[in-house]
Amino acid sequence: MSETKNALISSSKRTLMKNEILTSVYIADAKSGIWSRPGYIGIAYSDGDEVEDRIAEAIDRATDITVLSAELRQHCIDWPSLYHLSGTRANILRPFDASLKGDILEIGSGCGAITRYLGESGANVLALAGSPRRATITRSRTRDLENVTVLAEKLDQFQSDYRFDVITLIGVLEYANLFTASENPALAMLRHVRSLLKPEGKLIIAIENQLGLKYFAGAPEDHLGQPMYGIEGRYAADQPQTFGRAVLAGLLEKAGFAVAEFLAPFPDYKLPVSILTTEGLSSQRFDGAALAWQSVRRDPQLPSSTNFSLELTWPEIFKNGLALDMANSFLIVASTLQQQIVKSGILGYHYSTDRAPQYCKETIFEQTAENMIAVNYHNLIDREQDDRTNQIISFTGVEKAPYVEGKSLWFEFVKIVTCDGWSFGEVGLFIQRYVNLLAVIASQKGYSIGKLQLADKLPGDFFDMTPQNIIVNHVGQPHAIDPEWVLADEVEVGLLLFRSLLWGTGSVCFGKHSTGDLFSRQTFIKLALAAAGYAPTGDAFVRFAELESVIQQQVTGRSSREFLIRWLEQPLLTSIPKNDEQLASLSQLIAKHDEQLTSLSQLIAKRDGQIASLSQLIAKRDGQIAELQQEIAEIYESTSWRMTGPIREIKSALMPLSKNLTPVKSARFTRSLWFNKLLRQTYKSLPLPWHIKKRLKEIYLSRPGAWKVNHKDVFQLDKNRDALPLVAASAKQFDPTDPWVLVIDLRIPTPDRDSGSVRMYAILRLLVEMGFRITFVSDSEEQLPDYREALEKQGIDILYGSGAAHSHLATVGGRYHFVLLSRPEIAFQYLPYVRAYALYSKLIYDTVDLHWVRFEREMLISGDRALVDVIASFRRIELFNCACADLVLAITDDEKDHLLAEQPDAKVTVLPNIHEIFFPKAPFAQRRGILFIGGFWHKPNEDAVIFFVKNIFPRIKEKIPDVVFYIIGSNMPPSVESLRSANVAPLGFVPDIAPYFESCRIFVAPLRFGAGMKGKVGHSISYGLPIVATRIGAEGMGLQHEKHLLIADDPDDFAGLAVRLYNDEALWRRLSTAALTHLDTNYSLAAARKRMIEIFPKTRNELNRDESRDDSTMIPRCSTSSTAARAPYV
Repeated sequence: MSETKNALISSSKRTLMKNEILTSVYIADAKSGIWSRPGYIGIAYSDGDEVEDRIAEAIDRATDITVLSAELRQHCIDWPSLYHLSGTRANILRPFDASLKGDILEIGSGCGAITRYLGESGANVLALAGSPRRATITRSRTRDLENVTVLAEKLDQFQSDYRFDVITLIGVLEYANLFTASENPALAMLRHVRSLLKPEGKLIIAIENQLGLKYFAGAPEDHLGQPMYGIEGRYAADQPQTFGRAVLAGLLEKAGFAVAEFLAPFPDYKLPVSILTTEGLSSQRFDGAALAWQSVRRDPQLPSSTNFSLELTWPEIFKNGLALDMANSFLIVASTLQQQIVKSGILGYHYSTDRAPQYCKETIFEQTAENMIAVNYHNLIDREQDDRTNQIISFTGVEKAPYVEGKSLWFEFVKIVTCDGWSFGEVGLFIQRYVNLLAVIASQKGYSIGKLQLADKLPGDFFDMTPQNIIVNHVGQPHAIDPEWVLADEVEVGLLLFRSLLWGTGSVCFGKHSTGDLFSRQTFIKLALAAAGYAPTGDAFVRFAELESVIQQQVTGRSSREFLIRWLEQPLLTSIPKNDEQLASLSQLIAKHDEQLTSLSQLIAKRDGQIASLSQLIAKRDGQIAELQQEIAEIYESTSWRMTGPIREIKSALMPLSKNLTPVKSARFTRSLWFNKLLRQTYKSLPLPWHIKKRLKEIYLSRPGAWKVNHKDVFQLDKNRDALPLVAASAKQFDPTDPWVLVIDLRIPTPDRDSGSVRMYAILRLLVEMGFRITFVSDSEEQLPDYREALEKQGIDILYGSGAAHSHLATVGGRYHFVLLSRPEIAFQYLPYVRAYALYSKLIYDTVDLHWVRFEREMLISGDRALVDVIASFRRIELFNCACADLVLAITDDEKDHLLAEQPDAKVTVLPNIHEIFFPKAPFAQRRGILFIGGFWHKPNEDAVIFFVKNIFPRIKEKIPDVVFYIIGSNMPPSVESLRSANVAPLGFVPDIAPYFESCRIFVAPLRFGAGMKGKVGHSISYGLPIVATRIGAEGMGLQHEKHLLIADDPDDFAGLAVRLYNDEALWRRLSTAALTHLDTNYSLAAARKRMIEIFPKTRNELNRDESRDDSTMIPRCSTSSTAARAPYV
């Protein structure tokens, strides 16, 4: 009956709170359940669209959304998702569980992690979120809790006469400068919050300490990413700002709070595992320092290398009474009334929440009235009896134990390996000491055990007696503490040693080994055990690893085998300076370079042989030219040639264009339009020998030089058909008032997947704007309906496949004024058909980039000799295409010069990449992360990403530990997917990439080979996102180092520039503005439009009109039937 009454009272309070606070000003959205003011837009605060959308999707799809949800924990793949989804977040409020009743106002709900905990506590919760999207996520996280109401509103605009029992500011006060208008924003925020409290109400604050120890050790300031920034007091008025203890206490006093009790969460307030009270921080009998140093490596944002060992420093800080002043974060509970808030005698709390929910627990250290220290354990959720019989370990569930004074045995290990010059001999002695202490504990328990060997077995309750759980008192006696787990079977000594070192090595940062060598965890464990005289066999090591993976799967609820294998293979965390670490691999690089030099020498020898072969081919070609000259001479001497003399004289008299008819001794005379018309008119009636007629047809149909290629599929004439009816049909089709362009490419452009498609899509758009009608041929028969629809909306006709293209050309090829062939293989395949059927078109070949140059660069990087043939093949194809085309489009001036050096008589112009301009919206301070975008069918992108992650990104993480590298691109291969980690997010294809350009801070283009202009670079500039690139990545756009972007090829230099750009707002703004201006001037749609008008001139229509009109009348008795039009031509 009482439960029903309490439920009715709670429901009544919720209704009252909503009526008094919400209904007079705010409106609830019927679909989302979010309350807000009409027209509310929100504040500009976000972790990025991709991150928050990903978190929202994980929560929306989850069936278990409780605080300790194992399902949501599976989605913790980077820092933002860990922060918003981990159950460890809620630990910051667990010490106040008894106070979390009545009406609670949560200011800054984030993505609902804390909201969920408050809701599960049973209070009536009003969660305030400045961002509507975050409000929606919060509502989703609490969708099953009727006692939680979510309001999208700014704090400084939230006014209410309703008062609250508890108000929380978890990670909010530091942002007062950004969202509170006042000379002293933090003080104004605290005063506003105080006005919303009931007289006996409490304010709970969690915030970083400006003077926290980890910041002295070199950790970057959490919000601005720069080391020493907060310690040196460099905060600007428009930046987030943290405070030291004295300043923060003063602010609370000025705001009207009579009492403020400080607690210290470790490693900090974001993911706390231990929380110490002021009594615990100053107690002489309670070792609070142990909880501090043991938590150091539980901080995901801590740099791998610090200025000093935090593990060794914390005990000294505690000894000198500075623990609270130098804690990394503060947890504060304040009240306007003089009252004791934290229960007297509580020394500290410790939480174990990184495991399956049924094993999560709270440990409370409390000084009793008898001046003893008790250790009390509480399960965080009610555990049901586990009836499974195949459990390898069991959870003891001890409720209370006496506190053991002394020092952790593991701290002896820490002191050994954190110092430079440590040796395996020292580690071996420690292991022997640990084994001896195990024997002492066994004796204390009544077991008679002699000298322990690796294969010896101990009772199952020794499973948890690792050095971390052994305290050595002041007389040297060991005591086991925190007995949680019992192995179902006896435990081998070897397994105890293996797991002690396995997990212990992850909790300490090693100094430099006496030899300077670096070790993986697996190697360290084997060498350490060998030094202690306990070297395991290979089979034993594998067996221990397999058994531990099974144990971890039961404890954590996650599959652990693959993680454990990777964990063993990872290098030890070391404080070795970067330069020393690089020296260890320098000799390997030198050896690799020597191998590359040998390979290059072999390639040069092979190239010399190819040159000799080419010389023979040139001699053979000269012979073919001589034969052709002889055949032309036969034509000049023939009766037919003499018979057509009068016609040529008439032409000379009537056509001033006769100057174009230059009698030469090569096939170049076919460039005379007059001769072509004359030849077509007299072709049928002249009594020429067949082999002469065949040669004339070849000369007429072929582009100069094309007939020189010995390829069975190129310009092979059908001897049984006559082409003249087709010529007449084509002449009838050409209409100068109806300009058509035929565009043939590999596939329909997919501008959200690759930069080549961005350029092609812009070309098509400009052609439509210029008044052309377009047929687009996709050589690929893949339909791509969404992209097809985008082209069709512009009035573009689309054909798929070579068969459809050939039929179309044979039927209506004569109508085209221009034909654009894109990419080398496509141009080579379609050239003969276009020359045969589109008789009056200007043929334009678009190189996209010089493929042979790109592959040459790849070969220099990879040393792959198989690329020699690929390079030679592409070079032949690309130069052939240039010889046959009327105009060649290069993508950069450098590639234009490259082509003209190979073929001086080619007509080449530049049509670069084309970009729309999107000016940046998000400010520097709100951006996080590093971005790369590129389609992975393009091999240079795959190489660039792998090279960056393995050789550059680790150096960046040393300076910016929480930075995330986002990799976006279609067709992502396993080699890139496998790079995934807490700091590397391979996302694959993303339909809308604009949010990443708006949320990331810098873009990288670490390309080591490639050619042409890099679309990804232009794309990033178009959004105003500054870039660090290699010389290859920056080429082709006239970009200058330090003016438009930063350029470096060396991994160290590249990483240094990336860190500099990431942290320097002034540099960021300067590069962004200069690069945008450069792009707008040279590579915008407006700039491209001018080039396109020159490439596709309308004046050409008049010339072609005269030629087609003459052809249609000069060819006698030519049929224009559909049959003739379909006659095969090649």
